[in-house]
Amino acid sequence: MIIVKGASSKLRLVTSAAGDIDVHASWVDLSGSTVTPDGLNPPAITTATTTDIVDAPGSGVSRAIKFLSINNHHASIVNTVELYHTDGTDENEIVRATLGPGEALIFTESVGFTRLNSAGTPVTAGNSGPSDVQVFTTVGANTWTKPTAFSP
Repeated sequence: MIIVKGASSKLRLVTSAAGDIDVHASWVDLSGSTVTPDGLNPPAITTATTTDIVDAPGSGVSRAIKFLSINNHHASIVNTVELYHTDGTDENEIVRATLGPGEALIFTESVGFTRLNSAGTPVTAGNSGPSDVQVFTTVGANTWTKPTAFSP
């Protein structure tokens, strides 16, 4: 879980290139015994910039981030994204990832951060490239492109 609390705490995203980065965040605000679920879909980030993606919840409120999605929807631009937490004075990097076209960085409370390739497959040390899938090249002609790294 990522906690953002107080009047100055927030999450910022730094993007390295002009592209098309979509972000979604879901959270619950905790104030005493009151729990308020909420979320945000800010506009797409289309420049190399720093963007506040989860604002400060306000004095006396703790915001528990439950889900965060950062998607590179650009068709050809690779974008390095850096997620920072700031308390208004100190800023700390939480995670950095290089996202190829169609790739995403997902945070869930139960798993933490996972990078997904353009096919939606989790990227691990052993499968850092795109998914190796069969692709039909001409509909109805029974022609297809075989996987390049397939070995039965």
